[in-house]
Amino acid sequence: MLVFINGATASISTVEYEPGLLKDVPEMLEQIAPMNKRYHHNDTWHDGNGYAHARSTLMGPMVVFPVYKNRLVRGTWQQIILSRIMH
Repeated sequence: MLVFINGATASISTVEYEPGLLKDVPEMLEQIAPMNKRYHHNDTWHDGNGYAHARSTLMGPMVVFPVYKNRLVRGTWQQIILSRIMH
């Protein structure tokens, strides 16, 4: 099964949806692609969301899961998440 988001500032991923990771993932993204960094995208479009495009590029727009006997196969704690990356 393919799970896909049609957008340039959001992503689909999997995570163990728990309070610690809900803090860790945004903190990690802020280190890798900080909101207050200069992005050439912003110079071109003046929309201030260059960081969101960079982050969604890292995380990706889709995840593929196997289906076995009409059931989605995933890890015990693995959950599908939609990350809306813009604030």
